[in-house]
Amino acid sequence: MPLLTRRALILLLAGVPLLLLSQFAPTAIFFAFAYIGLVLAALIADYLRAPSRAAFTIERANDPKLSLGADNLIALTLRYRPPNPADLAPVAYQLRDEPPFQFAQHGGAGMDGEVSRRQPASASYYLHPYRRGDYHFGDLNLRWRTPLGLLERQATYAAAAPVKVYPNLLEVRKYELLARKDQLYEVGLKNVRQLGVGSEFERLREYNNSDDYRRIYWPATARARRPISMDYQVERSQTIFIALDAGRLMTSPTANLTKLDYAVNASLLLAYIASTKGDRVGLLGFSDQVISYIAAGRGRKQFLTILDSLYNLQAQPTEAQARENAVSEKLVSQFLASDVIVIGVPLYNFTVPTQLKAWIDRLAQPGRTFKYGEKGPVGLAGGKKVFVLISRGGVYSTTEGGQALEHQESYLKAIFGFFGITDVKFVRAEGLAMGDAVKAVAIATAQKQIEEAVQGEALAA
Repeated sequence: MPLLTRRALILLLAGVPLLLLSQFAPTAIFFAFAYIGLVLAALIADYLRAPSRAAFTIERANDPKLSLGADNLIALTLRYRPPNPADLAPVAYQLRDEPPFQFAQHGGAGMDGEVSRRQPASASYYLHPYRRGDYHFGDLNLRWRTPLGLLERQATYAAAAPVKVYPNLLEVRKYELLARKDQLYEVGLKNVRQLGVGSEFERLREYNNSDDYRRIYWPATARARRPISMDYQVERSQTIFIALDAGRLMTSPTANLTKLDYAVNASLLLAYIASTKGDRVGLLGFSDQVISYIAAGRGRKQFLTILDSLYNLQAQPTEAQARENAVSEKLVSQFLASDVIVIGVPLYNFTVPTQLKAWIDRLAQPGRTFKYGEKGPVGLAGGKKVFVLISRGGVYSTTEGGQALEHQESYLKAIFGFFGITDVKFVRAEGLAMGDAVKAVAIATAQKQIEEAVQGEALAA
C-alpha cells in the first residue's frame, strides 16, 4: 500500500479552497473536480512509473557467531537495478533492519539516502549482546519514493536468520592478528627469557661465581675438568585445566554482564593462547557438582570443543538453591496474579516482622515487580489494591515523635510504591497495650474503617 507524501497532501489540500468557493460560485465546482482529477491522474502515473520491489536487492552481512559483551559489526547494502539500463536517476529510500531486540544498538539499525544504478548504498551499525544463546534477526523493510515524489512505496524483504552469541571471539581474533604482526606488546604482552627458572633442561655452560653450586653438572665437570653449570627453562607443553565456578553467585550482574560471562570470556582467551603455545588445555565447569568436563588436549579442534562447551555453560543453582527459587517463583507469581492484597501486620521493634520482610524480599525481583530504566526504577506490578491492617501497642500516628520512631507503615508504603502500587490503604489499631478502654476504642475504630473500606469496594465494583 503506497503512502502519500507531504507534497501529495499539499496538492490535494490545494483543491479545498475551490470546493469552498463553489458554495458562493456554483461553477467553481467543475474547476475543483477537474483539479482533483488531475492530481489523482498524477498520483496514478507516478505510481506506475515508480520502480517495483524487484528492482532492489538488500544484503545483511554479519558474523554467524556474535561475540558476547563486544560491539559486533552489522553491514547493510542496498543495490538498485532499474529495468531500463539508461535510467541513472537516483531514488530516495529508507531502510530499516530488525535486529534481536535483546541486544543494545549503536548507530541505528537502518539508513536513509539515495541509491542509483551506478552507486549502491551501504551503512553499518553495531550490536552489543549481553547474554549467550540463540537469537534471530527479522526481515528488512524498505520504503522508496516515486519519481514525482508524490508517493512512497514500501516492501518487506525476507531476511530472517538465526544468529548465535558466543564468548568474545573478537578478542581472540585481535590477539591472533597482533601475534601475526609481532605486536603483542600493544596489549601488554612481551616475551621475557627467564634463565634458571623452571625444571626443563636448556643448556650447559661454564660455571660463574654467582651460580648456585647445586646447579653444577658433575658428569660434564669431570669430562671438561672445570666446573660446568646447567641452565633450566620454564616448562613447555604443560597441562592447563581451566576450572569455572558456575554456581548461583556467578549470576550477579556487573556492568550488564554476569560474573560468569566475564569468566567465560577470560577462559576462552586463555584457552586460545595456551593452545597456540602447544600446551594441553582442559575445562571443568562446576557448581555443587560437575557440569561439564573436557579432558586436556592440544590443537585447534580442542579449542573449538572448549568454545562450544563455554557457549553452553550456564550457571546452575544447587539443589537447595533450586528449592528456594521455586518458593520465590510461586510467591511472586501468586502476587502478580492477585488484584487485591490484604496484609495483617503487627509493629515489632518499630518495624515489620521478619516473616513479612522475608516475603517482601522474595517479591522484589528485577524484571518481575520492578526494573531500572533511563530515569531510574520503574514499578511493574501496578493496578493492584493493597489493604494493610496494622496493630500497635502504642500510638505512633498522631505525634511527630511517634512518626519518627515508626518504620512500619512508611516502609510498606515505600516498598509497594517501588513495585508500582500506589493504591495502598492502612487501617490502624493503636494503643492496644494502653489499657482496656483505649484498646476497645482502637478495635472499634479499626472495625468501622474496615466496614467502610469493604462498602467502598462493593460500590466501586
